[in-house]
This record gives sequence, structure tokens and C-alpha cells, in this order.
Amino acid sequence: SLAAGGSESNPDMQGDDKQKAAELDEFTYMQLLSDTNTSKNLLFVCGVWLQSGFTYYGITLSAGNISKEIHLNMFLMGIVEIPAYLLCLWMADTFGRKWSLITLSALMSFFCVVSWMWPTKEGRLLFALIGKIFSSAEFGICWMWSPEIFPTGARSLTTAIGSQAARVGSILAPYVVVLMEEADTEAGDESHRPPLPQPVFAASAILGIACSFFLPETYDKELV
Repeated sequence: SLAAGGSESNPDMQGDDKQKAAELDEFTYMQLLSDTNTSKNLLFVCGVWLQSGFTYYGITLSAGNISKEIHLNMFLMGIVEIPAYLLCLWMADTFGRKWSLITLSALMSFFCVVSWMWPTKEGRLLFALIGKIFSSAEFGICWMWSPEIFPTGARSLTTAIGSQAARVGSILAPYVVVLMEEADTEAGDESHRPPLPQPVFAASAILGIACSFFLPETYDKELV
């Protein structure tokens, strides 16, 4: 009979073996870059993350430019996160990850432009909030879709890289808001429309949509 301390009867040793096997299966940076298909998908995923982070934080930080009630604006920007993530879950399981993200990006872009063109501050705030709903839902799709694109051993690393790309977007967003504020100051009374940053965020959606077209759909597919 086997000894009581044998590896087959010791759950701790079995757990260690499984952990070591999992670590061996983890991808490294060099493995990601050496595989053409994986590195190509990673490049497009970073483009989606970058655009999502840029618009998500940009719309939130521009709340003070939409109307002067900055505290109310920020409160409303937070409240709309609730329906946004419910919408994200429903769309992802109904239409798939890819077309949900493309649709949400397009809707976010549309309402950003409408918010910019609307003549009254109440209307600008309303449409900016609607745009924030779609932007937040798009960001939620990123967290769901991005890991599913890659093999199990590469998911943690590629998600971390994509999230860092989103941080680059979130760093750039405040500069756009500040530059628009300075343009507003220089324009003075001659400005017929406040130079809100919404058109910049709307235009950036082109990057996310374009990158999404090159990525595979993962909904209802067997993951590797």
C-alpha cells in the first residue's frame, strides 16, 4: 500500500503540482509578440481599450463644461453607471460582444455630437448623460470581451496590457478638456457654441469601431 505521506494522498502536494503546471502554461511577453495572430489581436484590443478609456473618463471630466452645476452633473454621471452596466450585460448576451461594442461606440459618438450642438445647457447635459451611458456600457464590454479573445494562459497578461492602454486614454482625456476650456476663454463673447470636447470624443469612436472589426466574436464560442 502507498505510504500516508505519498504524493498521491497528499492534497497539498497535488495543489502545488497544479499551480506549477498553470504557471508553466502562462504566456510571457516574448511569446505574445512571437505569435503573429496573438500579437495582431493584442494590437487591436489595445486600440479598443485606448478609445474606451479616453471617452469614458473624458465625458465624465467634461461635466463642468456642460453646465455650471458641476456637483449635480458629477452625481448624475455616476448614477447613469447603473443602467449602463445592465445594458452592457443584456447586449453582450443578446447580440454578441463584437457588435454590441460597435453599436455602443456609434451611439456614444452620436449623442456626444448632439450634446455639442444642442443650444440649451439642459439639453446638453441630457444628451451627454445618454452618451455616458453608452460609453460606460462600452467600457464594460471591453472587460468582458478582451479576455475571451486570447488563450487561457494569456488572458491575465493581455487584459493587463489592454487596461494599461485604457490608462493612456484616461491620461489624455483631461488635457483635451483643459484645452477646450482655454479655447473657450480665448474666444470670449464671439463664440456662438461652447467648445465642448464632445466632438473629439465622438471622433475617437472611429478608432474603437475600426479595431473591433478585426477582432473575432467570442459569444457562444468554445474558448481555448
